[in-house]
Formats: sequence, structure tokens, C-alpha cells
Amino acid sequence: MPTELGKFSSGLGNTMTKLYKVGGQMLVFVFLGALLMLGGNYIPGTNPRFMVTVGAIVTFVCLLLYAVPQMQVAGASRKMRDFCERIAGNWWERVTPVQGTALSWITIRALPATSTVVLNGRAFDNQGAEFAKWDSVASCVDAEQGKVFYHWQGYQTAAPQIRYQGFGEITFGVAEGRLDSGDGIFFDARLGPNTFSTKSSRFHRSTDPHEQQTVEEGADKSATAALIQKKLSEF
Repeated sequence: MPTELGKFSSGLGNTMTKLYKVGGQMLVFVFLGALLMLGGNYIPGTNPRFMVTVGAIVTFVCLLLYAVPQMQVAGASRKMRDFCERIAGNWWERVTPVQGTALSWITIRALPATSTVVLNGRAFDNQGAEFAKWDSVASCVDAEQGKVFYHWQGYQTAAPQIRYQGFGEITFGVAEGRLDSGDGIFFDARLGPNTFSTKSSRFHRSTDPHEQQTVEEGADKSATAALIQKKLSEF
């Protein structure tokens, strides 16, 4: 009997340890509550009704305390994923002041698994010539305030050996459905004197497939330059 009791205690302890690792203290109490309900019917010398009642109360309270935070976390994650999907797509970014870059073509892709986004950019000067390229390294979103924060790295087309990096923030207009406009600010830096600058920007969504084809294929540089100058005049 002592051996069997020892095995039972050891098994019970291992089970509770595993449950604690998965769901924390609350899940352990849920398990104990369920155990009380079952034990009330099978353990000799106990009051079944009292044991089942206590077990049911413990289980219900713990399930409630465990489930509510989990549902809140799930709801927040779903809201962030929805926000990422709403801002995904192609965007024009008008940069101020113009220091090489006047207009950028930004592609935002949603990553549902991590509730974040990836940003890729191609920058053009006032004449419509490609000036720089950049990609986000990391990003996070604040769905409540409609914001995206990102760390980026890139280079100027004329000097790809010199790398730039910085941080940016985009605030999208609050609206139902798809978001089509926003405002931003970012800074870039490289090693050396006078290399830090801060710029503001405005975002307009691109909905014309012809614009995407013109910019991303880039076969006709004159067509790309004409499109860039046209979009600059529209901001």
C-alpha cells in the first residue's frame, strides 16, 4: 500500500508540474478542482455532495480567472492581425524636406504569425530617378492608435557600399475598413560628420496596378520618372 501511495503521489506531482509549465497556477487549481469532484464519488468516508460542490466551485472560479485573460490576449492579437491586414499593400510616401529622396514607393506586407509587418521601400528624387533602397529589419504595431514603428536599413543607389539605418513611425488615419492615408516621421544615420537627419512624410495608398507595374518592373525608366513626377504634383 505505501508503495502504491508513493507511486500515486509521484504521478500526481508530475502531472501538476506539467500543468504548471503549460498554464501556470490557475491550470493546476482547475485540475485539483476536477479531482475533488471525481474523488467525492469514489473516496470512502467522504461526503460526496460536499466534495463535488467544493470541486465544482474551485474549477469554475479558476476556469474563469484563467480563461478571461487568455481571451483578452487572443482578442488583442486578433486586433493587431486585422490592423496589419488593413494597412498591407502599396503606398506612396512624400518626404519632407527633400534631401535626395522626394517620393518613395513602399510595400507593406502583413505577417499574421507574429502580428507585425514588413516594409520595403524604393526612393526617387525630384526628377524621378531612383535614389535609394531600404528594408525594415524589425517592426511592431499599435493597433489602438493606428501606428507602426520600424527599424530600417538601406543604401543610396549611387553608393551601395555606404549603408544607412534608422527608425521610423507611421500613424494611419482612423477609419473603418481599409486604411488609405497616413503621416510619418523617420530618421537616418551613417558613421561620419553631419550624417543624422530627421524627415516627415505623408502616405497615400496606391490602388492602380499600372503604378505597381511601372515602378517594380522598372524596364522603362522614362515612364517611371514621369509617374514619379506626376505623383509628386498630386501630394
